Amino acid sequence: MNIVEITADETLPLRCEVLRPGLTAAECAFEGDKDRSARHFGIIEGAAIVGIVSLYQRRNSCVSAGLSYQLRGMAITKSRRGRGLGRLLLVAAEHYMAQHGATCAWANARSAALDFYCKAGYRVRSDEFLIEGVGPHYLVSKSIA
Repeated sequence: MNIVEITADETLPLRCEVLRPGLTAAECAFEGDKDRSARHFGIIEGAAIVGIVSLYQRRNSCVSAGLSYQLRGMAITKSRRGRGLGRLLLVAAEHYMAQHGATCAWANARSAALDFYCKAGYRVRSDEFLIEGVGPHYLVSKSIA
């Protein structure tokens, strides 16, 4: 198993499978995927990508005035969940952010994943809110040193 940088296009199959079932690859693309500062990481097992996360250099005045990255599109294929892969991917993403001067990481965390983020040191920064077509979320953030 390796965690490597991948392209935005390589995230799409897993985004469609886990995060947006029933949507096309084009519908699973996120604004900013191809920005120069965006980064995408994948967990590779054999020849398969079994986990993904995308990072976007994006300010959120609710959480930090410094250099911030948004975590988005984090997913682990169903057959590999519960093995700590999500935590490994999150640590790799946080390491990248720290190496590139970030002071804060933030995400719109699905309500079902809130416990995962809290255990990883993220603080809940909002009441629950709804992202149409996706479901309930919370804004979470973590200081990056």
